[in-house]
Amino acid sequence: MKKVYSKHFPKKGYVAISLFGIIFIRKESKWRFNKVVESHEKIHFAQQREMLFLPFFVWYGVEYIVRLIIHKNHMKAYKSISFEKEAYTFQKISNYAECRTPFSWLQYVFKK
Repeated sequence: MKKVYSKHFPKKGYVAISLFGIIFIRKESKWRFNKVVESHEKIHFAQQREMLFLPFFVWYGVEYIVRLIIHKNHMKAYKSISFEKEAYTFQKISNYAECRTPFSWLQYVFKK
């Protein structure tokens, strides 16, 4: 995956974001970008690819809004998104993105 360093993206407080096979890394946080974060973003790319990209972002946004209504807290809502649950669960396994079962994130949709 290509890596791009940016002064303004992703949002302050985040290290990196994966979009369409490119990992955008916030310059001020590049010292926090490591193999675990890279693995996390590769998992997101696998999720995006299996959903043909646009549906991934729509689902992510809708799920975030639903979780925000439930939790009334940004970080709790973010951490409870099914895509994030899968990525955080397996981010320490460096080759997980390559060997995961497609649509593995679905098992986290209704888990608390």
